[in-house]
Amino acid sequence: INDRFKYCKARWEKIRTQGQTDMRYVAGDPWAANDRLARELAGRPCLSFDEIGQYENQAINELKANKLAVKFSPTGNGANDDTADFYAAKWREIEYRSNGSDAYVNAAKDAIERSYGYIRLTTKRVSRKTFNQELWIEEFPNPDVVFPDPDAQDRTSKDMKYCFVVESRSHREFTREFPKAEIKNFDNTLIAANPAWLGQDRVQVAEYWTVETTQRELIELIGPNGDVLEMFLDELPDEKLPKGAKIGKREMVDEPKVMQYLTNGVEILERNEWAGEYIPIVACYGKLLGVDQG
Repeated sequence: INDRFKYCKARWEKIRTQGQTDMRYVAGDPWAANDRLARELAGRPCLSFDEIGQYENQAINELKANKLAVKFSPTGNGANDDTADFYAAKWREIEYRSNGSDAYVNAAKDAIERSYGYIRLTTKRVSRKTFNQELWIEEFPNPDVVFPDPDAQDRTSKDMKYCFVVESRSHREFTREFPKAEIKNFDNTLIAANPAWLGQDRVQVAEYWTVETTQRELIELIGPNGDVLEMFLDELPDEKLPKGAKIGKREMVDEPKVMQYLTNGVEILERNEWAGEYIPIVACYGKLLGVDQG
């Protein structure tokens, strides 16, 4: 986890630094700190003219006026328009209760302003007295807390093998939230050994998402009447063939399992399995450029 985190931060560093510069311009402060200081010491003015705000606002307001939505199309296995309409209605329900449209716009706004933004899919309990959970779409007010796999190729990073979401807590907050953690005292030796995670007053906690794979044998089960059913071998009761059936094609395939680990860089604080085959964090990028270096 630590090796991946170091690699991830290093690969994103230049883009994140440039993003901070972009946000200074968005905030109306185009002057670098050393240039501003030099002019102030010389008694010279530091004028700032908003030359990009109108174009940024125009693009963002168009997104707000024309709400984004997911479209479902019927494809195979007896699917029809009624099925697609059913899923579309369910997704609209998810978007409505979690303000999903605002999350979409926020991710696009971040991409417009600094070239990258993110949303996430998560679950929340329906109420405190039930185990039932609902899907929610959430935005990231600060996209710099997300560090996706820098080697992912897809525009949405759906092919990423891992992703980090980092948060900072005080030592007291950390101890209260994770009473079972092995770390109780943040001494100087421990902090010096883990400077990327631990500080004198704060501790960084990260969600570490990763796709773990196991191999399963896929078989083509041919029934006595010639019917063909594709399934995994371990799905057969006691892995015994039904009477008169035989196996045609067989192949070992990777079965993905998405895991979330909470860590402070020193220990694993919590483990959770996600009921899906993709890491539930979606990237929204601006202009993508392929360059030789940097």
